[in-house]
Amino acid sequence: LEASLRRETDTDLANEIPEYRSLLASQNLVILEDTLQKEALSEGIDQVFFRVLDPSGNLLFGTDTHSWDGLTVDHVALQSALAGHLVFSNYEDESRGFSARIIYGAIADNKVLQLGESLAGNHHILRQFWEVFTMATLAFVLCSLLAGAYMAQRALSGVQRVTEAARFITAGAWEHRVPVSGNQDEIDELADAFNTMVDRIAVLFRELRDVTDDIAH
Repeated sequence: LEASLRRETDTDLANEIPEYRSLLASQNLVILEDTLQKEALSEGIDQVFFRVLDPSGNLLFGTDTHSWDGLTVDHVALQSALAGHLVFSNYEDESRGFSARIIYGAIADNKVLQLGESLAGNHHILRQFWEVFTMATLAFVLCSLLAGAYMAQRALSGVQRVTEAARFITAGAWEHRVPVSGNQDEIDELADAFNTMVDRIAVLFRELRDVTDDIAH
């Protein structure tokens, strides 16, 4: 999700460059500066900034950046932008836990627009996702534990039926059988096999008793 949000932010920033390039080509620097100032005020000067730089990195004009402490110009990115590339970088203000994404893009042969956009919205979405994901995971784990406990108890109860029947038969109650639940599961198959085995043993015992009685006579 974080990577997807980052790609979306980069795409939005990249789409801004040709728009302002076209505006500068069709109008002039005064109109461009007025448009950028209005855009910054609309978005919030602590959320977005615009700076137009010359090839040496000098500021031609820009919006209010007093909320962007330590903001600098990456001259490598500046020269790459003048060569026709879009260059992205990150801005971090650890003192207030603030981060932003910055793009450099040429809007004229000798002018580069440095545009920064806060990632606060992305972080808010990630926090919400994390909260929902955590709650869903806890609910899933709880349901899994309950389901596991139920299935284990059900399986053990079937084994317990077979164990109790074995104890009765060992004590001499040959008429006792394992009750079959009718669920047609593995426990029922075990109970049927056990009951069949006891039936055959009982028959063998009767036949052996008959043979013994015949010999005694």
